[in-house]
Amino acid sequence: MTHQIEWLIPDHLLNVIISGEISGDDIIRITDDSIEAIEHSAAPLVHSILQVSGVTKLPTLAEIAQVMKEIKPRPRSGWTIMVMTANPIVRWAADFTMQLSGVRYRRADNMGDALRQMRHLVEALDWSQLPEEYRTLQQSE
Repeated sequence: MTHQIEWLIPDHLLNVIISGEISGDDIIRITDDSIEAIEHSAAPLVHSILQVSGVTKLPTLAEIAQVMKEIKPRPRSGWTIMVMTANPIVRWAADFTMQLSGVRYRRADNMGDALRQMRHLVEALDWSQLPEEYRTLQQSE
């Protein structure tokens, strides 16, 4: 499993890219890294896009439920949009996980769709700070 966390809009919009086989420990590690970024932000709310299209294997639902008991909702977590495949089992597992986490959550089929949804949900962000490659993506997909 690999993951990368970057700011798309500094202090306001995180991009979390996850690929490979994910374990329960990986979910905790990714969450901890995301929380660290949120805590270093001066913004009252931090929104996230999770790109999980490259995930090849998930933990069992029982493992997910156990891990999610340990993860508490964060008051500064804003909207989360998850970019994922059309696989109905993966979508169901993602929906289950996000419901357990207590975050405001939506799904997207691709990054362009995720950015358009996020822009609609959080119009007040300074979208001019979005890197050029993402601005183009947002308009083209």
